[in-house]
Amino acid sequence: MTRIDVLLQGIPGRSSQGYLGQASAALVDESTVVDVGSLARRPLLTDALDEVGVDPNDVEDVLLTHVHFDHCDNVDLFENATVHVYEEELARVRNGEYDWATPRNAAAMLDSLGVEPFALGDTVGGLEAFPTPGHTEHHVGFLLSQGDRTYGFTGDAVKNTREVATENPMVLHDKREAIETIRDVKSRVDLVIPGHDSPFYIEDGAPVPTVDVDFGVNLQTSPEAAVTADLSTSRSTLRELPEDVSLASSRQAFH
Repeated sequence: MTRIDVLLQGIPGRSSQGYLGQASAALVDESTVVDVGSLARRPLLTDALDEVGVDPNDVEDVLLTHVHFDHCDNVDLFENATVHVYEEELARVRNGEYDWATPRNAAAMLDSLGVEPFALGDTVGGLEAFPTPGHTEHHVGFLLSQGDRTYGFTGDAVKNTREVATENPMVLHDKREAIETIRDVKSRVDLVIPGHDSPFYIEDGAPVPTVDVDFGVNLQTSPEAAVTADLSTSRSTLRELPEDVSLASSRQAFH
């Protein structure tokens, strides 16, 4: 049985001061990582790897759904892994075709790691690459079929339960394509590991969450004082995760 460990849960939120950029990262069979999170989450990522007993140097493959900072920043943590990027997305960053969320050093960073391009339909790190355009032009997702269930690692093509329920996604490329992608994912995926939420099932075209997302904020109001707020999605209905999927419990402490 293939094992999935969600190392970083995505956060379905934004602030009045900009996007939070707290994206998910998942480990498949202790050897393949799908998306790697932003530098701001690097301590959480290393803690989660410790929790599941995996040395970053033992990871064999890193798969990126797209080259945005919150999904690609930590690729260098996996020094011995092969980094896989969809060929059209790799060409975009090599050609300097940046949107605001693409690191300006992305091409140099990926090339320094010996990036390997792949095509749609290829099997990469044991997962099948499939097209999920809309959020970005060359966004891809990855599929894993196990028994009678299909798992979808969707990055920002399907970010959270709200975007599935409303079919009203935030995009940087083409909203019509993004909506078509959401509908395609709903038709073929049973359990989504999304870009900015906890895993959720798709049943009759609707999202069924598995856990609440907790998010703490600490605002320093003076040298001696701070305001801390703990937020939760507080969802009314939750479905238990399948036995082959687990969530890391890492949470950053306030000092």
